[in-house]
Parts: sequence; structure tokens; C-alpha cells
Amino acid sequence: MEVAAGLIKLKPDSKSKVDEWRDTMKSRMEEALATLVHEGTFKHPIDKYHYELMAGITAPDGNIVAKPLLDLKV
Repeated sequence: MEVAAGLIKLKPDSKSKVDEWRDTMKSRMEEALATLVHEGTFKHPIDKYHYELMAGITAPDGNIVAKPLLDLKV
């Protein structure tokens, strides 16, 4: 399974939201990992949380394309 990470430019003063996101992902790790297995086939509740939070903190010119660094086997 290919998992890609990209860099995003954040809006100013987004650190508390990034910390919230990190803590939520850690506390819901099993669900977060399940979304990787089912990527593109259906949505988990954590997907909605992730996309909404990221949309709120990503700067208008914030998406930076990056190439994959690691291929995880699940």
C-alpha cells in the first residue's frame, strides 16, 4: 500500500488545532489505520473530522506536492 505524505502551509496561529489533530489521531489510532486499508472505498467518521479540520487550517496556497517516502505493507 502506498501512503504519501505531503507538506501543507498552515494559516497563522494553527498550532492548537494541529495539536488537537495529533492527539485525536493518536487516541483513535485503530480507526485511523483502518481508513488507510479502506482508502477510497468508503468514509469513516474520522475521515470527516480530518478533512474538515485540515480545510480549516490550510492556507489558501498551502498544498505542496511531495513524493512518497515509504511503502507500508498492511
